Amino acid sequence: RLITEALATADRAPDFSALENILLAGEPLFGRDVRAWRQAAGDCARLYNIYGPSETTLAKLFHRIPDGDNLDDGMLPIGQPLPDTTAMVIKNDRLAAVGEIGEICIRTAFPSLGYVNDVPATRAAFVRNPVGDRDNDIVYRTGDLGRSRPDGTLECLGRLDNQVKIAGNRVEGGDIEAAARTATGVGQCAIVIDRSNPMEPFVICYFTTT
Repeated sequence: RLITEALATADRAPDFSALENILLAGEPLFGRDVRAWRQAAGDCARLYNIYGPSETTLAKLFHRIPDGDNLDDGMLPIGQPLPDTTAMVIKNDRLAAVGEIGEICIRTAFPSLGYVNDVPATRAAFVRNPVGDRDNDIVYRTGDLGRSRPDGTLECLGRLDNQVKIAGNRVEGGDIEAAARTATGVGQCAIVIDRSNPMEPFVICYFTTT
């Protein structure tokens, strides 16, 4: 987003004709981000949304972003698993239904060995597959909320610790951020859950204007 903003205000755009692929990861990607990039830099490069925690030795899912400008403002999916990878959305030790929010869990042939000198953290994150039937079937609990789409792709909605119940309603920080980004005049945006009063948590939205 910062590079896009710099390009949009530059006197002369760099030559990106030799750029073939752009891999984006680490933060939620929105349709408006892609449209702004293509308007500022052109559409010579293929764009991919990539997802993969370090504990699973990096990239594990990918989504090839379609060409053209007919993208919604909202959050883009993280896609489908790469080879030798299974990605599941688990809720209450079962597979979540399509559209149901749960925790993203990853089974990979190339996991890390765990956290150095931290056995409890390793055991909490690398667990027996709750929907499998073999003791050595281990999955990594990412701590990320996600849901599957009808087309089989996955969405990442943010961290489990960015979920809060307000006035009896469970609120996802990622959903709020996605909605805020579609508001006219909102540029960069971040959601923080204030839990200083456990009985009355509330949501804070930080944003820049366009």
